[in-house]
Amino acid sequence: MKITFTIPSQKDSYSFSHPGNQPPSAQQKKRFRLQIARRLPSHLLPLHATLLSRNGLTIAICGASQSGKSTLAKLLVTQGFTIHANDFIAVWENNQQLLAADINYETENRTKKPLNVKHFIFLNPEDPRDIFTDNLPNLINLYSHTLPELKVSPSLKNNSVFNQIYKHHLV
Repeated sequence: MKITFTIPSQKDSYSFSHPGNQPPSAQQKKRFRLQIARRLPSHLLPLHATLLSRNGLTIAICGASQSGKSTLAKLLVTQGFTIHANDFIAVWENNQQLLAADINYETENRTKKPLNVKHFIFLNPEDPRDIFTDNLPNLINLYSHTLPELKVSPSLKNNSVFNQIYKHHLV
């Protein structure tokens, strides 16, 4: 079975072979997304995140597995937020805005569009609150914990998308 992933508004697609006729399990889907995160073009930054919006305000809740992203997202849904992506997103710059979209099955992403993210919240599994202090090395450290499989480069501090995320992070 061929499985294809896309990112809304991005031209590339990512295809994988999957044995049998059953869709991949959640863990298999995560492994495919990690492979995609490793292969993304340099202008796209992967985040392990939930993407939500309400009344034109879009936020990304980022963090490692078990850090509280889904729990916080469920609470925000009760306050009128809509979940647009729940696990892996790609973030990029466009006209001084940060856009984000779901890394998901092609069939799931057909009608989705990128969203302009206004705020980023990074959670830590040991302390499921936004613990970031206004310090770029701390944010790089938190980011590296969200996707430890990617082995984040110290040169991330020179990445323009990451620097925009730093500016939009809620403190």
